[in-house]
Amino acid sequence: MKIRNQTIRQAAAILALATSLVPAKIQSAEIPVPAFYVKGNTITAGGVPAAVPAGDEGLIEGTVTSDGESIVFDGTGGRVTFAFDAQRLFGNPFTISAMVETTTSMGYGEILQSLPPAGFGLRTVEHGHFSVSGGKAGAWNVVTSASKSLRLGTFQHVAVTCDGQAVVIYIDGLERGRGELEGVPRADQKIVLGGMGRENLKDGGLVDVPHSRLAHIAIFDSVLTPEQIQALAEGGEIPVK
Repeated sequence: MKIRNQTIRQAAAILALATSLVPAKIQSAEIPVPAFYVKGNTITAGGVPAAVPAGDEGLIEGTVTSDGESIVFDGTGGRVTFAFDAQRLFGNPFTISAMVETTTSMGYGEILQSLPPAGFGLRTVEHGHFSVSGGKAGAWNVVTSASKSLRLGTFQHVAVTCDGQAVVIYIDGLERGRGELEGVPRADQKIVLGGMGRENLKDGGLVDVPHSRLAHIAIFDSVLTPEQIQALAEGGEIPVK
């Protein structure tokens, strides 16, 4: 019995030592509380509630629903507008994280933007890309992910980090695009999810309109590490406090 207890104590000591040797790695994958977070699993009569800041609610225009998991945009035009100091947020290092499923690509598919159509934004591009807009009027698609990054009918984790100039796009936890913005990203006192699209004067109908589902849309006021982004891509829980 004495030998067995000693063996157990030795095993516990080895485990404790091994744990103490990797605190940095564990800490690097710990997900912080975001500055803005919408789960997308519910809507109310007034709009779409935010998990962070608690009590905030986005105003719905057009057609926006929820399937109990995601915010749904059906391709007929719809957006959700939150009153938020995006100008301060995007004027400093930040990270965007979202789960995105594109049903049909109808030109550009807005995911998140502020000060549309001239300011900062994240969108899908018809030719199989995700793109980030920049710091001057009309500076869309300044940084794009690799060709065929966009897969129709599949939930994908999309993350964008910006340290004030350098921008990195991650798809499903892997780096898929890198570039630089020209100046500080332009933004307004609001964050917009989705978009109303525009009329196609040539063929009728709408173009540049989202036909997609969005879930777990978070904006962090720091540049997350690749390990943290990988954790988010693997379904890591986003804390709200």
